[in-house]
Amino acid sequence: MYLSNKLFVSRTFVALIALVALSSALSAAEREDEVTRAVAKAKDSAVAIVQLTANEDGSGVGNIIGGGAIIDRRGYILTNAHVVGDESAVGILLTDGTELVGYTVFTDKANDLAVLHVRRPGLLKLKEAVMASSSDLMLGERTIVIGSPRGKEHSVSFGRISSLSRRLDFAGGKVLEDTVQTDAAINPGNSGGPVFNINGEFIGTVVARTNNSTGLGYFIKSDTVDKVLSEKLGTASLNKTVHGITGTVKLLKKEGKDRQQLVVETVSGPAEAAGLKPKDVLLKVGEQNVRSRFDLERSLWQFKADDEVNLTVLREGKQHELKLKIAKWKLPKEVSKAVGSLSGGFIPFFMDVVPPEKK
Repeated sequence: MYLSNKLFVSRTFVALIALVALSSALSAAEREDEVTRAVAKAKDSAVAIVQLTANEDGSGVGNIIGGGAIIDRRGYILTNAHVVGDESAVGILLTDGTELVGYTVFTDKANDLAVLHVRRPGLLKLKEAVMASSSDLMLGERTIVIGSPRGKEHSVSFGRISSLSRRLDFAGGKVLEDTVQTDAAINPGNSGGPVFNINGEFIGTVVARTNNSTGLGYFIKSDTVDKVLSEKLGTASLNKTVHGITGTVKLLKKEGKDRQQLVVETVSGPAEAAGLKPKDVLLKVGEQNVRSRFDLERSLWQFKADDEVNLTVLREGKQHELKLKIAKWKLPKEVSKAVGSLSGGFIPFFMDVVPPEKK
């Protein structure tokens, strides 16, 4: 009996060793999981932000000061306002080691967001992040953070959502409402970097962490980002044109890339003349698929007043093709007169943006 038990234990031990050896020999394809697939999909849309000007003591040039996300392949990059500060230009480091200069397009200190633009982006084949709505985020949902903690560029960490809405109070009285808390590792240098879901979709921008603590990091929701981008990089500010469409993002219950839709809320001017109606689902503008308010605005960047563009819409289950004629945007006379008297004829609203380059 003793020998029988001993033989059984020996065989079990050998079997365990064989199992360990087999598992250690798994190929990369066999080790792949949801997280590695999401990282592979998202990583090239993340960038590192590099300081170009020296501090007062002469230090700082070449230091990585934060992260960012490519939001449009025409060279537009999102980061935090506090990462950019008052700089007119910063360095951009892509995942393949390419070094670029990003020029500040705007900073929105109230929401701690900023956008940079790199020149001649058509030569770079930039990969833009796929944006998802943050409206259906869940407690416990997995989060993937790509950034440059303490200068370690393009580092990946992951965790889970700890709270769906946190108020952040900063020194000096600054407040950020409705941020998301995650326990993914966030350190100095992660600011401005993107946060992705398990589908590899952009769901927010890292903004802060609680000092002297572990697992208390925060990011700005992608819906907040979408609102800011659609306003700051809208056709009215970039091209002085209007389309007459307002919309809201709707999420369908089904899975897949088509589950997020932009539903028309109101129409006016050009949109009304084109036959667009409230409750229409806007599928495409020209050749650009539309899933958000920012998608709508950037799909029209290359068009000027009096240009016509095709709209593809879904109405009561049927697809329709419409033709939208872009109109020139004008300030109301009383506003234009007041602004002109204060600015010597220039409208400051248009002076803080760089028009996108045509493809």
